[in-house]
Amino acid sequence: MRHFIKILGISALAAISNVAVAVQSPQSLITEFHLKQGQDYFVVKAILLKQGWTADTPYGDGTNPYGFGEVVCGSGRDAACSARFLRGARKVLVTLKPKKTLLVDGVWDDK
Repeated sequence: MRHFIKILGISALAAISNVAVAVQSPQSLITEFHLKQGQDYFVVKAILLKQGWTADTPYGDGTNPYGFGEVVCGSGRDAACSARFLRGARKVLVTLKPKKTLLVDGVWDDK
């Protein structure tokens, strides 16, 4: 029984470690792209375009109230928005918090 508990403890620790890595993942991409969490999306878009990324306008649905063709927003109280950018074969999603303006929340590889 003692070995079983020890194995469960290791499994739980491994699961917690995986969660920690997943939570840190967007931050490392923000750093890779020289962005900051909470930055205005207008500024971030300009930075990404300067780095050679292309806004994926077909990704957006054209209905967001912010006027960006590449942005898609959910609806409801806790709605979030995202934008997709392309460079070569790589795709990234920029997650956004809709406030008076769009604020960058994270950057993820879109595989």
